[in-house]
Amino acid sequence: MISAISDENISLSRSYPILLKTKMFYDEADVDLVELSAKCNASELRANQPFINDFGANAFTYIVYTNRAVLQVSHKLAELHNELDKTLGVKHPVKENK
Repeated sequence: MISAISDENISLSRSYPILLKTKMFYDEADVDLVELSAKCNASELRANQPFINDFGANAFTYIVYTNRAVLQVSHKLAELHNELDKTLGVKHPVKENK
């Protein structure tokens, strides 16, 4: 599923470089931390139907991936974790909400 998602994903900043301007930056104190900033004009994005179509396609693909892959696997891993805890007698500390 990851391959299918990757193959279907549309790089919006590459497809619409005039509408979405990105810039990479990093903190010289922590060169392993690289970040990306993006700038756009929302009204221009809303007015561009090809952009809206591609944005919608990306959003749909992301939702399908999340619902059919990530959440199902996460739920199964949580069930496995609970069963292992019961079997092994493991108790996790509970964090208090402040």
